[in-house]
Amino acid sequence: MKYLKMNPNNLSLQEQEMVTRLGAAFMEPLKTAEILELNEDQVLQFLSGDNQFSKCFKAGKLQAELEIREGIIRLAKNNSAPAQTLSMKLIENLESVTPLADE
Repeated sequence: MKYLKMNPNNLSLQEQEMVTRLGAAFMEPLKTAEILELNEDQVLQFLSGDNQFSKCFKAGKLQAELEIREGIIRLAKNNSAPAQTLSMKLIENLESVTPLADE
């Protein structure tokens, strides 16, 4: 599949799906470029811009991160000590960067 003329502001549905998948796989820019048959500089430019390409990539990355965190929480609730430790670190991180109302 060739994406040589990809417009980062006007992706086709197929391009959106592929870029989202690449973000979900935490794919590095060089490998993303190889898969999309672009050069790495183009991908770096697309990722650093406020465009559909960067939004799809970030959405995929965040969705995968959410799934990973949900898995960690599931394991923690099932008494996995490493997952409980990691869950507490996630909570501490959230509390350090997000002002939450006192409970």
